[in-house]
Amino acid sequence: MYKELASHYGWVEVESKNPKMISFVQDDVRMNIYFTTGTITFQEKPKIGHYGTTHSYKNITNDQEFEKLLLKYEALSTSTDNSE
Repeated sequence: MYKELASHYGWVEVESKNPKMISFVQDDVRMNIYFTTGTITFQEKPKIGHYGTTHSYKNITNDQEFEKLLLKYEALSTSTDNSE
């Protein structure tokens, strides 16, 4: 479920040393999906003088919830990019 939807929305799978999670990247953001808890985090790469931001979402347990989350995050990142 996760791999197909993430790929559809432009996320690229990257190696994860934790067997209980899968990771993807898109631009300067890393998405970690923890299978045992249903937690998904988006970690933005730190910029000079600023900390990277982490957004966490819990109990994402089915493909409809995951797709809604991907669309929500895409909208948030697009609106942030346009404000510069």
